[in-house]
Amino acid sequence: MADVLWTLVFLAFSSHLVVSYPGRKCSSPTLHSGKVLEERYALRREFNNGDRVVYKCEVGYTTSRGPRYSYCQNGQWSPLELQCKKKTCGSAGEILNGRFIQTGNAFGDTAEAVCNQGYVLQGEPIRECRVNGWSGMIPTCVDDLATSAAKCPLLKRSKNATYYGRKDTYEPGETLSYSCNVGFRLIGNSNVLQCDRTGKWKPNHANCQKIKCERFNIPNGKVKFGHLTFNININISCKDGYRLKGPSVVTCGANSSWTPALPTCEQVMPIQVKCLPPAVPNSIIQDEYKMEYVVGEHATISCQRGFELIGLSWVTCGADGQWQEIPECHFAERRCQAPPHPKNAHRHYESNTAVRYRCNPGYRMVRGPSTIYCKNGRWTDLKMICEKKKCGSAGEIMNGHYHYTGSWFGDTATARCNTGYQLVGKGVRNCTENGWDGRESVCEAIQCPDPEMVPDADLIFDTSGIIRYGYMASYRCRFGTLIGASDIYCTEDGTWSAPAPRCEVVMCSTPIVKNGLIVSGLRPRYQSGSSVMFMCNPGKRLLGPDVITCGADGQWNPRLPVCVWVSKFAFV
Repeated sequence: MADVLWTLVFLAFSSHLVVSYPGRKCSSPTLHSGKVLEERYALRREFNNGDRVVYKCEVGYTTSRGPRYSYCQNGQWSPLELQCKKKTCGSAGEILNGRFIQTGNAFGDTAEAVCNQGYVLQGEPIRECRVNGWSGMIPTCVDDLATSAAKCPLLKRSKNATYYGRKDTYEPGETLSYSCNVGFRLIGNSNVLQCDRTGKWKPNHANCQKIKCERFNIPNGKVKFGHLTFNININISCKDGYRLKGPSVVTCGANSSWTPALPTCEQVMPIQVKCLPPAVPNSIIQDEYKMEYVVGEHATISCQRGFELIGLSWVTCGADGQWQEIPECHFAERRCQAPPHPKNAHRHYESNTAVRYRCNPGYRMVRGPSTIYCKNGRWTDLKMICEKKKCGSAGEIMNGHYHYTGSWFGDTATARCNTGYQLVGKGVRNCTENGWDGRESVCEAIQCPDPEMVPDADLIFDTSGIIRYGYMASYRCRFGTLIGASDIYCTEDGTWSAPAPRCEVVMCSTPIVKNGLIVSGLRPRYQSGSSVMFMCNPGKRLLGPDVITCGADGQWNPRLPVCVWVSKFAFV
């Protein structure tokens, strides 16, 4: 029985102990290949728990599938499900008496034109797969005998390279060397161009590429990126509670890497701060005497006989190792009763003869003075009035609005987006002592994925830009009958109003007319829309239509005719 009683006491006590931990903040979002953050998130270095960031595919990539969002969840970013695939260009084209040698057909790949033996190239030899397809035009290969040798001009200094030549023109077969300028590096092993019989340099330009360094992430660090090109310096620092181990500045080097090696941010071990016993002349510490107090501990102070306490009797050890609002013990004189307690204000003692009041947080003084005095055993009149602070408007939301409980201290403003838009970030702002907290809310347009392509159907749809709420896609079958909705819409939850339809070819059975034959439209199979024409054998006459059509329901329309004897037909 005693065990049960102690268990009940423990449960009753522990039910009042509730510990809550705010979610941890997140540092800069994770970098993903082929994906970048939308601009409005790129410069932020810290995010609150629950914040959301939006990714998009890099230039040269298209969205394959998956949502574009990642959320800060207790210091970690949720996995990004967005999948981006490189855009493809297909074949670079066909060359008569030549061919293309392709490194691939994806964005950034190249195709080099090569002529068969006995032919020379006219036009640009290199094509690159870009966002809008292969660059340039398809060159041609012409008969070597029909082309007279031409000279190549001396190339001038360019943005990326310097050419070393002593002549104005060069004969076919002669070479011209070059070096890459500062900030550029050589691609490949050769820095030589050769003049061909068409008067063109091969390759047609210096293979010097701009030096760029990749973005990096320092856990618990703060990095402000600008340009990521050669010789650019990037400053690095650490968050509060961490210290930098390594260089605070790194430079983009000639080999596209950061020098010196990237630093790390190490957590600083906190020093435990303690307070000595509170020293108040003519006082007594009511609690059990201790040699030291940890931060947050309290001590109760009273005054010796003949002295009065000015201030609070209950003091707290502060984070700086000092006691907060420590009182004083003054010689007792003729005293006033406790000073009045005004509405929405609290007392603040300055001395044994005066009391100063401050408005509570969220209130401001609209009339004063705020100090009263003890004179001859009576307090002077308190004329101080405190009024709630007002925050005014929480701001304007493009494609949305705020719903207010009010605009005074303690009130809230809740962001609501228009139909077709969704909220990004925190949706509630509070009227605080310093105005509305947080940032203005953002309403982002809801987007739908590209509509599905349907075999044997034309998709009527404006493919430029973002697919927003309300956009319509229409399907029209080139062959067969449309099964499903012909028009679908982007709905407010980012999905299409119906699945894509399909085109089914409806077939009719082979039309057979006894004593007749098909004179037009004969085929092995008859699909919807096909027509045939009949005529009867000699001595017979057609009763009914001579042309019938296969309908969308798989039936002939009008119905099949019949062939009857001429005399029978005349009798009828």
